[in-house]
Amino acid sequence: FDTYRTAISSRGAVGSLQYGVEIGRFSTDNDTFATLPRHDYLQDQGTLALRWQINDDLSAKFSYRGSDNLLETTSISAFGTSLSEIETQSHLLAFNLDYQANENWLSKLTLGYYDEDFDGNFDGDFGPSFFDTNFNRTTINWNNNLQVTDALALQTGFESSFSDFENSSGASVNYQTYGAFLNGTWRPIERILLEAGGRYEEHNEFGGDFAWHIGAAVNIGDYGTRLKGRISEAFRTPTLLDSEEFVTAFSTQIANDGLDSEDILGFEIGLEQDFGNHQLEAGFFLQDLENAIATTTIAAGFPSITQRQNTPGTSRVSGSEFALKGHFFDENLHYKIAWTFQDNADVIDVPNHIADLDLRYEAENWTIGGGVSYVEGASFGSDLDPNFTPTDDRTVTRLYGEWQINEYVKLHARVENLFDENFLLSEIFDSQIEGQGRAIFAGATITW
Repeated sequence: FDTYRTAISSRGAVGSLQYGVEIGRFSTDNDTFATLPRHDYLQDQGTLALRWQINDDLSAKFSYRGSDNLLETTSISAFGTSLSEIETQSHLLAFNLDYQANENWLSKLTLGYYDEDFDGNFDGDFGPSFFDTNFNRTTINWNNNLQVTDALALQTGFESSFSDFENSSGASVNYQTYGAFLNGTWRPIERILLEAGGRYEEHNEFGGDFAWHIGAAVNIGDYGTRLKGRISEAFRTPTLLDSEEFVTAFSTQIANDGLDSEDILGFEIGLEQDFGNHQLEAGFFLQDLENAIATTTIAAGFPSITQRQNTPGTSRVSGSEFALKGHFFDENLHYKIAWTFQDNADVIDVPNHIADLDLRYEAENWTIGGGVSYVEGASFGSDLDPNFTPTDDRTVTRLYGEWQINEYVKLHARVENLFDENFLLSEIFDSQIEGQGRAIFAGATITW
């Protein structure tokens, strides 16, 4: 498993024009399995950022990110040997205008464009196969921050996006989304902060949806106690992967243009308590999911026929979170203990217990630390589905440190999974994904 990355970058200013530019290459050869004797990846990427301060109140920014990615694999299975070459090219451009209309009104306009090309060449015992896709999106966003009074602030704006997608199977889709939002924070007295907001979004294929939230934070007296709570309703609009038809050699997903958005109603309440150099945090969360989008088998067989449909009923996820953090010895020794307990997981069988402990010592020019993470086993699927096998509980230890030799050179290193714990991230349909074994990282940062 060999990985290499190199990059060269420069940033600075020419008069009132600031710039940043970087180009780089990343490659990895993960040729470790008899069934996957070739698994090579290569990425060339480049970025460019320009900022022009036109005057005291107006500035303009331009940015570009692009990459060319190539994945080459050779896989061996009961169906024979399959060779694959997948090339993906992506380009992201954005133009921003920031205008300080007055001391109480900041306005930002963003124009964005994204383009992605996917070219897949698959050659196996069944013969060659080609699959290509092209996707592009243009987005316009206007955002405003308004300081109405010393106690009241508003954020409002509008957004629209126009997207096109097509592939070599004959699919061709274009869709538009329009949205508007308003959010406000109000501090009636110094110890209380209230927040409320909403967003409406209109989709040309799936209709309109509205999201809202209400929250509050209260500081109690001079005891270092802070209470906070929030209730919100959100939505997830169906994607093209949900609504469109997809045909493969093994299955056919038929289209469903009648999908509704998933609705999520969430509630959370939290407590923060200061004890001098230490702080305790505790919270409880609950989320109800309705209209969940899931795959339904219409006709079994080979190939099978499926469709993405809204699932009736409500699925619930709830749990609690706790953390204790602080420092000793004039802020040299820092610690943090965190624990998440999930007692209800109707959506997916994720771990019920996750815990983490971290301890580090900071001297004048060096730092050393370590930590232990515990994750309870989970199948990451339905308990009733025999194709999802629960993983084992795991405890993984790490060490890390850095040494500032002088003002120019800093050395840093870390060891993940110090005791080389063997564990599975998942086991689905008898396909096992192993977790990372012992890994040692070392490097140097040189500044001049």
